[in-house]
Amino acid sequence: MKKILLIPIFICLLVVGLFVFAQHSHVIYGDSMEPSIHDGDIVLIKSINFLGIKEFNPNELAVGDIVSYNSKLQDYVIIGRIINVSDNEGSKYYTVKGDNDDTEGESVYPDQIISKVMKIGDKPIIFLKF
Repeated sequence: MKKILLIPIFICLLVVGLFVFAQHSHVIYGDSMEPSIHDGDIVLIKSINFLGIKEFNPNELAVGDIVSYNSKLQDYVIIGRIINVSDNEGSKYYTVKGDNDDTEGESVYPDQIISKVMKIGDKPIIFLKF
């Protein structure tokens, strides 16, 4: 009888665990973050809004943080490292660029930020490295 009850509990825990993991991971496409993060790597993230829970404040990011954001220059989500924090007439913004990017970076406002890559020290947490 106990085994019969354990199976549904195990399945529920597995489904919840997979859901939480899927919401806290991000697959990297492209080589703009090399050598830190490579194409196909899966990084662990904190989300701005996870089921109504604010996991971090996008106004409190710092130089060195790696974030994903809605680009105003591209039609897709971009990942990059914050290289500068600035203020424009009372509005904070970040200069964000890839580690392997030759451009000056993009100005990104806190409301564009989607997630922040979790780190240990200054190294991003990579779940799967390809």
